[in-house]
Amino acid sequence: CDTYLYSGCSVSPFYDSLMAKLCTWGQTFEESRTRMLSALNDFYIEGVETSIPLYKTILNSDEYKNGELSTDFLKRYDMIDRLTKDLKKEKEEKSEAAIAATIIHSEYFKSRIQNRASNNPNWKNKLG
Repeated sequence: CDTYLYSGCSVSPFYDSLMAKLCTWGQTFEESRTRMLSALNDFYIEGVETSIPLYKTILNSDEYKNGELSTDFLKRYDMIDRLTKDLKKEKEEKSEAAIAATIIHSEYFKSRIQNRASNNPNWKNKLG
């Protein structure tokens, strides 16, 4: 990755839109593509919009994997529509994961409170 960014770096509101350049290589096109996806998944940038989600949509598309590249790639294969669907799906998955984590967390602490109450006869258990 060629960049001036580092962990904890603040980007000026007058930033250059090219904050970093990511290059990957591999013995094959597929190896290079999967390394690029892995690197993009490791990026964490907050405060500014990035084009990382679009790159991930492109790299995951069958058309890209098959080398069907051209200057009208985004338009021809409706990449922006796919990106919108991918972002919606990702948001739904994160919501489902948050709900699951909340339930697990709640059940864990509920069982801890019930265990404490059963070990202490003077404790009044109002959880049921």
